[in-house]
Amino acid sequence: MSTSSDVCPAARSLDIITNANNNDNAVEEVTTTKTPDGKEVKTPTVYSDYKEVNGVKFPHAIGIKSGPMNLDFVVQEIKVNEGVSDADFK
Repeated sequence: MSTSSDVCPAARSLDIITNANNNDNAVEEVTTTKTPDGKEVKTPTVYSDYKEVNGVKFPHAIGIKSGPMNLDFVVQEIKVNEGVSDADFK
């Protein structure tokens, strides 16, 4: 497990856990955020069902636990650099 702080170290931290839920094809991210009153809120997100798109594996299932709600997203399609050319970066 690795931890990194982005945005503001005092307000937010991020833990990455591989092999989430005993699934070799899942990665869990737990974001810890401090609320204005100083409470810490943990928001776990699980990325799974990785499929290859143009030689790169992307998660096609994303689950977020936000308080009492479970949000489950299923990616239908991923397009990589569609409609982008080298000239767009000059």
